[in-house]
Amino acid sequence: MPRFIIVSRNAITVRWLLMHVCQVDEVHLYLDKRRLKAGDRVYGQLAADAIHELTAMGVRYCHWQLELPAHLQGTVLNDNDVRALKPQLTEYQPDTSQRIEPFCSDCE
Repeated sequence: MPRFIIVSRNAITVRWLLMHVCQVDEVHLYLDKRRLKAGDRVYGQLAADAIHELTAMGVRYCHWQLELPAHLQGTVLNDNDVRALKPQLTEYQPDTSQRIEPFCSDCE
């Protein structure tokens, strides 16, 4: 049975996800890929390489994204601030990209 897992060190992110995701089985500060299996769903703000590894394993990944205006950068946001900024969840699909030829012969 797939598990629904939040992975984030950011308390505001975790709180928002807990309020907006239908099911959450676990919350972790750090990603431990050894505990995951195909079909699990992970929510968080992970780096591109970690996202690629998860989707290659058959894990579904939903990225929490918040567009932060310059005047709010470096400030501590509360729940009302985050709500007003309307965060988005984007599910990343397994990589279907194909190799392209380099732009120049020096690239290989």
